[in-house]
Amino acid sequence: MLFFFLGHEAVEVLIFVMVFAPALCRKHPGRVLYAGWVGLATISIIVAFNDHHHHGADVISWGAFISDSLNTATGTAMVKKWVRSSGRDRVITAEGMAGIGFIAHGKFLAPSWAD
Repeated sequence: MLFFFLGHEAVEVLIFVMVFAPALCRKHPGRVLYAGWVGLATISIIVAFNDHHHHGADVISWGAFISDSLNTATGTAMVKKWVRSSGRDRVITAEGMAGIGFIAHGKFLAPSWAD
């Protein structure tokens, strides 16, 4: 179960990178995915080979806190882009609605600075 949450957090971080650094993702998609995979593998090794299982859960819970905060920031950026476009573009409208979902998903564990 812990590794499911690690994968979930990795996807949220990759979505954050795609929204805030789209040029990097277009120019080096393989490197971005590889960096995400290396990060996920490193954290998985730390969690898997930890003698104290409660510390592995601590790592994952802090990762969830961080990735949900990034999710809130991503959703906020997507909604801002939607509002600026005045709803003229259907793709941006869909992204804005997805941004509302990201905000709702990430807001429950986001720190107070994301308000």
